[in-house]
Amino acid sequence: MIDSTLQLPLSAPQRDFWEAALAYPVPSTHIYAAEYFEIRGALDTDAFERALRQVIREAQTLHTTRIVLDGDTPVRVLDAALADDWALERVDLAGTKDAHAVALAGMRAHCTGAIELARGPFFRHTLYRIAPDHYYWYHGYAHILVDGYSGSLIATRAAELYSAFAAGAKAPPARFASLAELQLDEDAYRASEQFAHDRRYWLERFADQPRTVTLAGPARFPERDDGPDLRETRIASASESARIEAVAKGLFTSTVPRLVTALTAAYLYLNTGAHDIVLSVAAMARTSARERRTPTQCANMLPLRLHVEPGHTLDDLCRQANREMTALRQHQRYRMGDLHRELTSLDNGQGVFGPEINIMAFDYDLRFGDCVTTSHNLSVGTTDDLMVNLTDRRNGEPLRFDFDASPQYYSRDALNAHVGQFLTFMRVALDEPFATLGALESRLDFQPAALAG
Repeated sequence: MIDSTLQLPLSAPQRDFWEAALAYPVPSTHIYAAEYFEIRGALDTDAFERALRQVIREAQTLHTTRIVLDGDTPVRVLDAALADDWALERVDLAGTKDAHAVALAGMRAHCTGAIELARGPFFRHTLYRIAPDHYYWYHGYAHILVDGYSGSLIATRAAELYSAFAAGAKAPPARFASLAELQLDEDAYRASEQFAHDRRYWLERFADQPRTVTLAGPARFPERDDGPDLRETRIASASESARIEAVAKGLFTSTVPRLVTALTAAYLYLNTGAHDIVLSVAAMARTSARERRTPTQCANMLPLRLHVEPGHTLDDLCRQANREMTALRQHQRYRMGDLHRELTSLDNGQGVFGPEINIMAFDYDLRFGDCVTTSHNLSVGTTDDLMVNLTDRRNGEPLRFDFDASPQYYSRDALNAHVGQFLTFMRVALDEPFATLGALESRLDFQPAALAG
């Protein structure tokens, strides 16, 4: 037995990341959840650090010091002392030429580096002073410990604590559950009839063994290197965001995430001619109250299947997306690692079920006392194909699209071409959501052959 304050087996979601880490000579991860908040106002930096330190004390997953094998079992070793044994990096860039670029380079250097699982560290917080009353707060975590939703829980709690400290008020009580409590939820699920029911659903839904469809060309090199994904970001204008939301509301019981899912399936069809489309869809997989209020790693990636014909309209595809997404959410706890082992027809050698959809619709209207914030995502993990990330902060900010691509299969030029064509198609489809795809295709000048990686 390893001598430590606390030792716990990896959770089922964490084991998916552990298996990916074994691809390296020394188990390592290059997969991060990272973002920064732009903070404007007279921030009390000492109160800010005090708030962060309390959050770290409360979030037990961040007490992890190493992830190692105990015999044949991968375990996480935790030490409560780590809650105080870390440094908030403070960087004063006020007066520095292009302070934004300097700060961004520092943040990206962290969230694209390697973390050796046997050593850590597994998180970093940096406070950049850009100018008087203007700060960037970076927080980045090894994805094996936390998912994107955890970042929102941590940020929300930090803002809550800071605001209480600034007002001289009593801090609201902690709400995070312990990892042992979360393990009880997981053990209960895997022993339940729901687990067996979920497994039956997935095996029956893909019993005819469909193949995955991808926009990727042949591998550009034999193995994925340690470099970051390619990323192209496009922020919709206020009018474009309003248009997307209005069309979603006008279609059959649709939402913006399901509209974007339908658009992605249609785009894949228009580029490949394939009618049976399987997408990889990120799911929160937080079904218990304890999971929904606690920073940890729960996220799942599951296959969503749509049938696309030239006679279908965007409205038709939204109807399908609604049905399939509802079913997916009902069975979202069944792990992607288990599905990869059982749904062998979907194994395309890239580790995913097809191009990925990741929706981040978190309420991020955070204030640190009187200071206002704007959030900026830097990393949602990594992709082995192409990922469409949609960020909807639900606070009046425009919708943000981040297109991530594996450099093993896509060049920068290919990614840019796909981004341009996807957004062009989206605008055309939004103007005529009841036109058939065949009719829309005649208005587009797609050149799929030119988009190979």
